[in-house]
Amino acid sequence: MGIKERIQKSRVGLRLLRSVALWLVFPVTLLSFVMFHPGLPGDEEMIAHFYKHRADIEELVARYRRFVPKDNGFYSDWSKQTNTSDIMKRAEVNFIGFSARALWLPNPYSLDSGEKVYEMLNSDKEENLYDFEHYGELLIKLSPRERYRTTNLYYGVIWKWIVYFPENPRIERGKIIFPTDWDGETSYVERVENSLNILPYKWRVYGCAYRKIEDYWFLRICNGH
Repeated sequence: MGIKERIQKSRVGLRLLRSVALWLVFPVTLLSFVMFHPGLPGDEEMIAHFYKHRADIEELVARYRRFVPKDNGFYSDWSKQTNTSDIMKRAEVNFIGFSARALWLPNPYSLDSGEKVYEMLNSDKEENLYDFEHYGELLIKLSPRERYRTTNLYYGVIWKWIVYFPENPRIERGKIIFPTDWDGETSYVERVENSLNILPYKWRVYGCAYRKIEDYWFLRICNGH
């Protein structure tokens, strides 16, 4: 075989390798996009929404936290307070609820706070019935609700919310430190990311992640819940 024929065959082989590589890269890239792109409104859009409607959102949070049901009523009746539904519509807020992972009392990292939480959680007093509504992390779900919920091939259902903490959380080594427990130990930690536009790397199943907006206010994304 002459040199010319060898060069031609080499070129054909290179073109074939390039074609195969392109066919391999495309599905891998597509799979990576599907796996790690949440398909939810971006951080910047949600943060802009927060600042645009901040006064209304803060008013809704205040109303939610100070509400006390009457005559064996339901806590969901908080939204029936005077013109509350109008404020929710104006702020494009669909729902506010609590996370039951921790109670955020003043000085949440003190042993005194942890012991007080222990007493509250083990109390049968009527005044402690709504501790999580009053002192828990609050989840603020925007409208339309289905726009902030999606399904991922690996993680299942994924949600994204604005959240409010009654006390300003401490962040150390890229994690939110949850309040100190009754025994002086940290009750919980959760990762904080610079962006939630891409799903967190090595994200655990049934995990959450946060992005800080400012003190007390964060974005939160969770999977499998």
